[in-house]
Amino acid sequence: MKRTLLLFAAALPLACSRPQGLGPPEIVLGQTDCAQCGMTVGEERYAAGLVLETPAGERVDKVFDDIGCMSAFVQSQHEGKVLARYVKDFNTRQWLAADGACYVRGDGIRSPMGYGFAAFRNKADAQSFGAAKSATVLSTPATDARPEPSASAR
Repeated sequence: MKRTLLLFAAALPLACSRPQGLGPPEIVLGQTDCAQCGMTVGEERYAAGLVLETPAGERVDKVFDDIGCMSAFVQSQHEGKVLARYVKDFNTRQWLAADGACYVRGDGIRSPMGYGFAAFRNKADAQSFGAAKSATVLSTPATDARPEPSASAR
């Protein structure tokens, strides 16, 4: 029994580690830099990330301090093909697939680079937050929107 537990304990880190694939990137707050603007990621609730496949077939994680930075990167990058995009849920700070998230945008949302986006797991949370911030719930993913800083950031 003891030997089985030791084998299980030894295998657990392998089972829980992120495989080279399409999972969200790892972020170390205060240490990981944004792939678009270079600012250190300090506010997890606005963070975003993607998995990029280079022309050589290598999969590379990119991390962003603001959802708008990821959008700007996607629209301007020529390094390869975007395989997956992720955003953090504003409330829970858990990773979400970017294409399935609900987004809110407004001047009252103080995101790190001033794009004014926040992401939510469901529409009810997005609507509640949007109403409190006098912000707009978007009908298309923020990651597809033209990334311009909100008026308050200009």
